[in-house]
This record gives sequence, structure tokens and C-alpha cells, in this order.
Amino acid sequence: MTALPTDWLSLQAGYGLADATFKEFIDVEQGQLFGNPSAAGFRTPNAPKHTFNASATVRLPVTESIEAFWRTDVLYESTRYDQIHNLAETGDTTKVNMRLGIETGGLQVALFAKNLLNDRTANSVTRFLEPDRLFARRAFGVALPRGRQIGVTATYDF
Repeated sequence: MTALPTDWLSLQAGYGLADATFKEFIDVEQGQLFGNPSAAGFRTPNAPKHTFNASATVRLPVTESIEAFWRTDVLYESTRYDQIHNLAETGDTTKVNMRLGIETGGLQVALFAKNLLNDRTANSVTRFLEPDRLFARRAFGVALPRGRQIGVTATYDF
């Protein structure tokens, strides 16, 4: 959804709902873990139930040939489970990104910040075997996100 309340302000937002659970699914490992092989009612893996994004962009003239801009994005994703057993989850995550810069002709120079609040919530979690053990045990691998990134970009369109 996009709203243009003024000629210098653009607002955007979106929401996603994926209320996905298994209706019927039999898994041998599920039975070994829980005493019941049915995964019915468990959440599907790697699929957040809720996602939300919002952004605001301001564009203002500085001179006749230079325009300044400021954009802020907020991205939310609810927890995701590792596998059908729902034994491990990532946790909810919220990322804030910003860009502030100027444009003139085909040149754009911008200061950027990604993951401004330094959200360290795992990107994913995976259940796997430890093959180096005599009797393979289960473990969880966690993929961590990039931390806060701040920098400057310059682009030129020709």
C-alpha cells in the first residue's frame, strides 16, 4: 500500500500472514521425539506467521538542480521454526534501515545505515547431525545476521 500525502512525502506499508500448520503429516522421527508420529498442528518450518514492512521517503529541493532525500525502512518478521518438530526457533526480528543523501543530474551520494538498531536475531536455525561423533547426536546450527552497517555510496547514471 502506498500513500502520497504531499508532493514531498511517500509512505508505504505491507503486511503478510502465513498461518501455516500441518493438517495431516506422519513422520517417524516425530514419533521418536514426541511419542506420536503426527505433526498435525505444528507450524511449518522456515515460514514466519507475520511479516510487516513500512517506509517513509522525504524528497525536498535544495537548489534548482539538487534534491535531498531521506528514506527510513522498518522490516518485521515473526519467529521461524527450524523443522517440522518446532524444537528451535529464530525469534522475532525487526530491522531498521536508513538512507540520507542528495541527487543532482545523474549523481547520487548517500549515507546509509543497514540494521541500524543492530538486531542480532538469528536469520535461520537448522537441526542437523554431528557426524564426527561415534554415535551421531543432533545439534542446531544458527546463521547470524550481519550487524549494523554504516557507509556512503555514490552512483552515477549515464
